[in-house]
Amino acid sequence: MFKSSSLWAKAFVCFLGGGELLLVTSKAAGLPRIEPLEIHQYDPDRPGQSASDLVSLAPDRFIIADHVLHRFYVMDASGRELSNFPMPPGFRVKRVATFPDRVELLDLERSKKIVWSRSSSSGATPPSSAPEQDLSGKDPARLATTFVRNTAARVTSLVPNGSGKESKLSARSIGVGYMMSITYIGQDAAGIRYSLAREVDVKDGQLFVRLSAASHDSTGKRMNMVEIALSCMAKVPAGNYVTPTPDGRIAYLLTTKRGGKRQLNLVVSDLRPAPATRRDAVIDCRDEHLRPHPIERKEVADDFTADGDIADHDSADTPAAELRLPSKSEMRRTISSYLNIRVPVTNANYGPPNDVCPADGKTPGFTRPRTIEASMIGRDAIIPMPYGWGNKDTPKQFLDRIIAAENASWIGNICTNRGGGLGRRTAGVDCSGLVSNVWGIAPRSTSELQEAAVSRPVADISRMRFGDIYNAPGDHVRLHLRLVTDAHEGDIIRTVESTTACEGVCIHNLHIDHFNGFWLRRQNGR
Repeated sequence: MFKSSSLWAKAFVCFLGGGELLLVTSKAAGLPRIEPLEIHQYDPDRPGQSASDLVSLAPDRFIIADHVLHRFYVMDASGRELSNFPMPPGFRVKRVATFPDRVELLDLERSKKIVWSRSSSSGATPPSSAPEQDLSGKDPARLATTFVRNTAARVTSLVPNGSGKESKLSARSIGVGYMMSITYIGQDAAGIRYSLAREVDVKDGQLFVRLSAASHDSTGKRMNMVEIALSCMAKVPAGNYVTPTPDGRIAYLLTTKRGGKRQLNLVVSDLRPAPATRRDAVIDCRDEHLRPHPIERKEVADDFTADGDIADHDSADTPAAELRLPSKSEMRRTISSYLNIRVPVTNANYGPPNDVCPADGKTPGFTRPRTIEASMIGRDAIIPMPYGWGNKDTPKQFLDRIIAAENASWIGNICTNRGGGLGRRTAGVDCSGLVSNVWGIAPRSTSELQEAAVSRPVADISRMRFGDIYNAPGDHVRLHLRLVTDAHEGDIIRTVESTTACEGVCIHNLHIDHFNGFWLRRQNGR
C-alpha cells in the first residue's frame, strides 16, 4: 500500500489485484466518508464496471468473483454458468494464490481467506459455498514475490516457497520492446510455475503491449507460452483475469464488443514453445486457437452494457481563447481540486429516484454514481468530482450548476449511451474534460486532444512527464503522473483520470496492459 503525499493529505490508497485506486475521504465531523470503489469489480446491470478475478479449480471448472453482487459464479469451459453462491459478508479478494492442490482467495485487510481444492480431472464437483477461514501471518499464500530487473529486455520474479528459499522465474522480451513487469500467477497440478510478463514497444508515439503467460522449468527459464489477445480486447479487465489451469493450460477473461454492447468471454488456451524472436507478431482475433466462449449467466440477460470510461462525447461548447500554459504546481492544484469537492446534496440535485441506463447503448439514461446516496440529502459530502459523460465542468462550474436556484443539475451520470447523454441536465466531468481543464484549454474531445494543433507525440514511455497524456482518440484519455516501480511486479504507471470505473475522478496505478493502443502525447508548448 502506497502512502499519500502531502498533496493528497485527505486521501487514502486501496491496492487492488490489477491496479490501485485513490479516492478522497475526509475526517471533518459530520461529513459522509466515501469508501473506495474497487475498479476491478463489475455489476452486469451497471455501466462502467470491469470483469473481475478468475480461478480454475479443474480443467472444466472456473469461478469468477463478482464483488458488486457479492457472489461467486461457477462456469464450465464453454462459459456456461453452473451455479452461484454468496461471498462471506464483507469479504474482498485482494490476492489469488494458486497452488497444485488448492486455490486461496485472500482478504488481506481482514486477515481472512477462502480455500477451494483443485483437481486435474474434468467433471469435478464444484464448490457450493465459500467458508471463510482465518489467514495466519505465516500462511504461504501471504508470501510476496520480489521483482528484479536484470536488463531492459530481461526481468525476474523471485517466488518464495515457504521454506526460506526462492524460485527464480525469468522472462526475456520476445520482440524489440522493453520488459515492464512480471507477475507470478501460480502453479498447475504438477507443480509447474507460471508467470505473466508485459513487454512494451512504442511506434510513432503509439503504445503496443505484448502480454504473455508462460510456464517455467526448474531453472526458471520460460518453456511454453501463450500470448493474451490484448489486441482483441474491447476493454482490459482489471482484476486477476489470467490463471493457469490444473492441467497446464492458460485461462483468461476476454471482453469483446458486439452490437454496441460488451460481452465477457472465457478463453482457455494451450501453450506453445516460446519463440526465439517474434518482432512484429499480431494476433488474429479470428484465430481458431483463440476460441472465446461467451459467458452466460442465469441471473441477467447481458453481462455488459455500454462502458463509459472508453466512451467520449464531442463538446458542444464554443472554443474559447486559449489560456497560458499552467505550471506544474498549478496543474497539481487543479487535480487536487477535482479530488476534493465539498458537495451539498439536495432533493433537487440528487436526481431521479429510479435510475436506469438502457441496455441498447443508445437510449439516453441516467445512472447515479454510488458516491451519492439518499442518506446524504440535506448534508454536505466531500467527494471527488463525479463522472458526467459529455460534461466538461470545472469544480466551480460543477458547484454552480448543482446549487442553481432553478433547474439544478443532477450530480454526475455514469450512463454513457451515445444516443444522447443528458448533457446540461447533469453536472460532472468526463475524461477529456478533466484533461482539458488541467491543461488550461477550452474543452476538447479525445479526438481533438490528438490533433497536431493541441499536442505532439512523445517518443518513448521513459520520456513521459507529469501532465502528459495517454490517449485513445474516440475512447479514453488518462493524465500521466509518474512511473512507479512496484517491489513485487515491476514498473507500473500512475495516472489520474475521470472514469465510470471509479464513477468520477481518481488516481490509478495500472499495469501497462491497460494502455495497449494508446498514444503518448504532450501538450504543445511544453
